This record gives sequence, structure tokens and C-alpha cells, in this order.
Amino acid sequence: MAGAKSATDVISPAFERTKRQLLSPFRMGTWARLAVIAILSGEMGSGGWNNAANFNLPSSGKPGDKLGLAAFPPGIDELMKYLPYILIGVVAAMCLGAVLLYVQSVFRFVLFDAVLRGRCGIREGWRRWRDAGSNLFLWQMGFELVMLTVTAVVFGLPALWVWRTKIYEHAEENIGLLILLGLLAVTVFAVLVMAAMLVDLAARDFVVPVMAMENVRVMEGWRRVLPMLGAEKGAYAFYVVMKIALSLGIGILLGIAATVVVLALLIPVGMAAAAVVVAAAAAGLSWNVYTIGAAIAAGAVGIVGMMYLIAFVYAPGMVFFQAYTLEFLGARYARLGAELAPPAPPAQEPSDGGALPAPGTA
Repeated sequence: MAGAKSATDVISPAFERTKRQLLSPFRMGTWARLAVIAILSGEMGSGGWNNAANFNLPSSGKPGDKLGLAAFPPGIDELMKYLPYILIGVVAAMCLGAVLLYVQSVFRFVLFDAVLRGRCGIREGWRRWRDAGSNLFLWQMGFELVMLTVTAVVFGLPALWVWRTKIYEHAEENIGLLILLGLLAVTVFAVLVMAAMLVDLAARDFVVPVMAMENVRVMEGWRRVLPMLGAEKGAYAFYVVMKIALSLGIGILLGIAATVVVLALLIPVGMAAAAVVVAAAAAGLSWNVYTIGAAIAAGAVGIVGMMYLIAFVYAPGMVFFQAYTLEFLGARYARLGAELAPPAPPAQEPSDGGALPAPGTA
């Protein structure tokens, strides 16, 4: 789009929007809710899951050893005893990751709404954006499944070939080939990770606003965003570079601030905890299921409180980066740009209260 603001031009408007939202006036309740949104929208972390391909392993040639288990290192039998617990842990981690991804998908829209329109309600935002977030969640799960399949094929087939040919058994003779395969694997992995990160960035920064503004589903959002990306490839590439640079700079500043705040609170909290332990020992209490449970509960509360404190400090950074995205996209997406524009000033009334003169009669 001719005349659209560049990724550097929108830095100042993004800072101004951040200051207006957080400091004009300062409202502790708004800041506190933004800290919750920072955690629930995934700004403070991410999740995922993994899967394994089912290959027929070569047999060792021993009777009853159809899967070639004799080739595994000693102690595999001991490990197999814990296989049910390992599987339960993997399934639990996958379910937890899916739940976190669903919550993050909904709160991406809550974050967009909070920065654009100042609506920071947690429960209201959940009800308003639950359907859109559910659709985004399903797309993200599908995208992760596609990336997992591509990764399994790209790495699994060469690994299977290496296993069947057993070239690793004569590493000295095949050192060049093994090094080449290793470098190729690292390169392909880096390309896949970079591609996944760029797609995720485009979905969060550009598709989510289009979905929210036009009440469309995620695939329709992609159909409207892709032409914009194709029309200004250089501008969007520079946007990614600038966002990385800003993330590093602002992340360092906020990281220092969060460290200072956390250390300032850890000292009195640590002293209080030490006093409780000394008092409990003086009272004759010992470690048992109840005291251990109480200590674990207190530790969990402390960790959650620390996470919230860090999110509270990071809230300005989260608002800035969302504002930065909105200002950049708003210069290219007319519907968003119209909502970002300040309202027109009211018409000026004549000073004498009379009617305005007709054109050409002044």
C-alpha cells in the first residue's frame, strides 16, 4: 500500500498508545488484569506435544526377538516396568499442553480487544471471544500435527535408512557421510523451526485481528491476510526484523526490572519462611505428610505469585508489542486503521452564536 507506515514509523504511535492505556490515568485494576492476560495469552510461555512413528525394527535373529529388543542397551527390561507410568505422564503432559493452548488461543483475542478498545475484563473477554479462540485452537492443533508429520518424515526416513544400512557400525569409514547427514539434519531442523515461527507470528499478529474485526473463521482470515503479505513482502519482512530487535531491547530492560523487583521481595519472604521453619522446629514439629504437604502448597503459592509479579512487570511490554502490531497492520488494513484513528473533533460553533455564513457571502 503506497504511503503505508514502515515498521519504524509505528514505534512512536505504539509508545503513545501504551502510555495512554497504562498511565492516562493510572489504574491499578487495569494493570492487574493485564498481568493476568499476559499469562493466559501465552506471552509468558508456550506448550506442545510430541509423537513417535511406528517402524518395524530389524530383528536380531534370535528366536522370539521379532522386534530386535536384544539390540537395546542392558537395563531395558527394568525401564519397561515403568512404561505404563511413562505413558500416563506423556498423555497427561499432552492433555495439559492442549488445555494451555486452548486458553492461550482465546486470550489472544482478549489481548487484542484490551489494547484496541481498552476492554480488559477477564470473564467478559472469555465469553466474548471463546468461539473465535476455539476456532484458532483447532487450526493450531492441525498446524502442529502437520509440522510433526513433516518432521517425522524428514528425519525418520533418513534415520531408518541409517539404521537398516548400519553405516554407524563402521563410522571410521563413513565419517564424511555421517557428518554430512548431521549438518543436513541441523539445517533442515533450523528451516522447519523458522518456518513454524513465522507462520505462528503471522497467525497471532495478522490473522487474529482480521478474525476479530470481521467475525470470520481462521481459514477465511488467512485468505484475507495472505494477499496483504504478498503485496508488501519487504515491509513485512522488515517488521519481523524490527520486532525481534525491539523484543531483545525491551526484554532486557523489563528483565532487569523484574529481577530487581523479585529480589527485593525474595529477601523479606525468605526471612519470613526461615522464621516459620525455626518456629516450627522449636514447637517440636517434624517432617511428615502434613508438614510436607503444607510446604509444597506454600511453594506452589509462592511460584504462582512470582509468575504473576513478573507478568505485572511485563504488562507494559505486552501492551506495547500489541499496539505496535495494531499500528503497523492498521496502516495496511483499512477497517482496523479506521478504529485506530482518533475521533474527529466536534464542529466549531460560531463565537457569536449566530448562523454560519453561506458560502461566498463572508
